[in-house]
Amino acid sequence: RRLDGIRDEFAFAAGNWLPRRTMTRCMHWLARRQERWLVQGLIWLWQHVGGLDLSESADQQFATLNECFTRRLRPGARTLDPDQGAVLSPCDGIVMACGRVCEGLVLQAKRHAFSLDELLNDVWLGAHYRSGSWVTLRLTPDMYHRFHAPASGRIGRVDWFPGDLWNVHPPAVRRVPRLYCRNERAVIRLASDHFGLISLVPVAAIMVGSLRVRGIDPLLGPDSPGPATLKPTDGTDFVERGQEMGWFEQGSTIIVLLPESIALDPDLHPGKRMLMGARLGLSRCERLSR
Repeated sequence: RRLDGIRDEFAFAAGNWLPRRTMTRCMHWLARRQERWLVQGLIWLWQHVGGLDLSESADQQFATLNECFTRRLRPGARTLDPDQGAVLSPCDGIVMACGRVCEGLVLQAKRHAFSLDELLNDVWLGAHYRSGSWVTLRLTPDMYHRFHAPASGRIGRVDWFPGDLWNVHPPAVRRVPRLYCRNERAVIRLASDHFGLISLVPVAAIMVGSLRVRGIDPLLGPDSPGPATLKPTDGTDFVERGQEMGWFEQGSTIIVLLPESIALDPDLHPGKRMLMGARLGLSRCERLSR
């Protein structure tokens, strides 16, 4: 146990004592270099040291490291839960925490909780989920980095909040109070006729400070002004269930907020690995009718 504690402290220090914003800008620059030898060498290193698996990728050759980060999957690599009463996981990820919202608070890790009002910077929206549920999904650097619509609906608005760039790996989540509220993040409101208002909160982290959201220009990142409220361009606001909504430029975290009308899937638990399209929850009305 002591050795595990030392490893944990080292992992936290390595990921957070570095100048986070400078490191993120350096990664942004490096990921866009087009020297073929550099791109191939970095991808080879990522495959052999970082566990990158490109077997599901639609492409095998990339002009930049960023193209590899934001790769698309080949057709059929992910399937959507066939139950139309199910809310889908918007991304591949590891469940960090999940449960019912308790008095406006959401669990970050043991001994750490944070306020929805602070995360969303909106008292009305926080109150909307006061009796709802949440799931925190962490995307590791080797995972598929695009996120998709958990249900069909309209993207009403995207709120962008500049902030810090703490690492979002478990050692940091256990040590940094209100980490998700302090980091750069977006709040994407998805209005579904079937489920009501669902919110996705993509949270940036060190070396992941850029985020692309469907219908929103420009790329959101460390130099984007804010707080800002952005609207999708005409014709891009409606998304079908499972349709792409955006991507991170490397891995990070998405917090999914669900209204009271949706019950979390009972098989969800911290540590579970999810694939985009898997079931996160089910409409309570449909669950009761079965």
